[in-house]
This record gives sequence, C-alpha cells and structure tokens, in this order.
Amino acid sequence: MSNPIYHHMRRELGRAMVEADANGAAPLVYAAGHDHSIQVFQSDSGARYLLVSGLGSREKTSGVRHDRSTLFAHADANSPGFVKLDVLSDGRVRLAVVEATPKVEDGVEVYSRMLDARPGQRSPRRSSGSERRK
Repeated sequence: MSNPIYHHMRRELGRAMVEADANGAAPLVYAAGHDHSIQVFQSDSGARYLLVSGLGSREKTSGVRHDRSTLFAHADANSPGFVKLDVLSDGRVRLAVVEATPKVEDGVEVYSRMLDARPGQRSPRRSSGSERRK
C-alpha cells in the first residue's frame, strides 16, 4: 500500500471502526482479500475480528504471523482456500476456513468458530416480522 490514497483509506477505515467501537457499535468483522494467505485475528478495538481471505492460488503465498491475537493463520500453496461466514437464522455468525487438499479439491473445513460480540455489546438478533427481507 505505497500509494498515499490507500494509506488515507486504511487510516480512515480504522478510525471509523474505533469510533464505532467507542460508541458501542463495533463492526463484527473487517475482511480483506489481496494477501495470499488465510488469517483470522481477534481484535481489542475496532472490528471484533480481522480476516484475510486470499489464498486462492497454488502459485503464490504471503507470510503469516502468529501472536496473541491470532486465531488461525495459514499460507500453503498446496492447500489454497478461503474464509466463509454463515449468518444463521437466529442472527449468530459462524466462521469457517475451507481449504483444498490433494485428495479433496472441493475443500475441507479445517477451522470454525462462532463469532461473538464483545462483552457488553448486543449480539445480532433475529429480525422481527415487521422487517422486510430482500
């Protein structure tokens, strides 16, 4: 992200998420996709979870880091994959990491968890009958 416009965009997105968090409305997930890896981090400010879902190539991978915020991190060109989010009918959100293997090219779920809001924040709830679905 050497372009100053991207630096500005990233800074402003981060500021907006931290501000929303300070007002009790932190986003549940911030997802990015260009890095050639799969990573899931838990955050103390801004969005509750930070996701990188970009390991779609058998040709290229990016390095991953592991620290206290890392929930999952993988970059193996032999096992490309993606992060999947399922919004359940009761409003809860389930995260899964799916990776292809030499034996199962359609993919195998290698990691999953329910995503929870921070303590004190309301979890997503099922919509009332008065809301219209698209």
